[in-house]
Amino acid sequence: MSRLLRSRFVEASLATLLFGLSLFSYGEERIYGEERSVGLIEEIKWHGFLSQSFILTDENDFLGTSTNGSFKFSSAGLGASWKPCNSIQLSAQALYKQIGNTKPKGTNLDYAILDWAIVDQFDRGFGLRGGRLMNAYGFYNETRDVAATRPSILLPESTYIDYLQFLFRSSDSIGLYARSEMGEGTLSFNTNIGRPLVYEEVVRVIMGGLPGKSATGRIGKNRLLVSQLGYEDARGQWRSALTYVLYRGNYEVGPEDILREGKITSSQLMLSFEYNWDELQLITEAFRRNLSITDALPFTIYDEHLGYYFQVGYQFEHGLKPYMRYDAVFLDKDDRQGLLFEAGRRGPAAFAFAKDITVGMSYTPSFNWNFGVEFHLVDGDYWVPAVENPDPLRQKRYWNMFLAQAAYRF
Repeated sequence: MSRLLRSRFVEASLATLLFGLSLFSYGEERIYGEERSVGLIEEIKWHGFLSQSFILTDENDFLGTSTNGSFKFSSAGLGASWKPCNSIQLSAQALYKQIGNTKPKGTNLDYAILDWAIVDQFDRGFGLRGGRLMNAYGFYNETRDVAATRPSILLPESTYIDYLQFLFRSSDSIGLYARSEMGEGTLSFNTNIGRPLVYEEVVRVIMGGLPGKSATGRIGKNRLLVSQLGYEDARGQWRSALTYVLYRGNYEVGPEDILREGKITSSQLMLSFEYNWDELQLITEAFRRNLSITDALPFTIYDEHLGYYFQVGYQFEHGLKPYMRYDAVFLDKDDRQGLLFEAGRRGPAAFAFAKDITVGMSYTPSFNWNFGVEFHLVDGDYWVPAVENPDPLRQKRYWNMFLAQAAYRF
């Protein structure tokens, strides 16, 4: 059985486990001293969301052919969860997502989780998870497709690169989690280890920075570890998190590929902090990422990425929230102008950094609806995708972007 078929079989089996049991199994509950049969479908909790964005840029295409206006940034999800007993929860979500002209397109199994809460008490908890798990990467990875949970239309691209999101978003893993109430707040820990979802475009993004941009192969033997230690104030005034990510994979050559088989290793440490003072909100996240690619070329690629952002927002009455953000990322922390990158013939200097000033406004009239507009002034092409801009000589260092979005959830 091919790897693709095995993957589809696992997805179908997990989905059938959740929805089949809920539709065709029955239990009993006692109401007013009488027993009656109750379909378990009545005990399922459903949720869903959808969003549609419009993107317009003056230079460089992002999320589709945005220089002409693009609607290729959209998502829709439908999920459910069910607890057959107090300690077990089953949950799954199907997701349709379009990120520019990347693949995959259509609907995929976003997550399918078996959660066993071994200890679930008021002051502490501990449990295990298995299946296709969401990874606790920073503050926003686990819920990034629900517009109302994001602090802006686009998450900071330095930290949450849209064209790489499938690598970290979820993985076929086993996981452990724990929490402890500490009087003034809650200390939590999550860790997942397993196989990430590496699609064709993820390979192009990872290997596309190599000289020649000729990667036609695939990445196999993928392993991903994501661990997060977090603390949240009991009053909800502030929270913080420390995230560690380790990824390893092997590059397998494709047809007409001048690259050779090689090894890819990436490790990342990220610090996240949020502070809420009345209606004022401050958010910052910063990371260091080491990426090495060996054997694919006669020499080793080794980059020490550095990225960070600062965002401030103010919540007015009636659901209006303006915000401003400064977002910066560098391919090499010691080469912030990209001069060494260009001297090494890896591409124009602007490919090695990006600095983005964002100004936006969100409007949330109710729990269900969310609308937003934002404007970006960008210096650099670090996160400009090759899939939308195949000719690097036509990319511009300075460019601007406008986005508008409408979103709904239930």
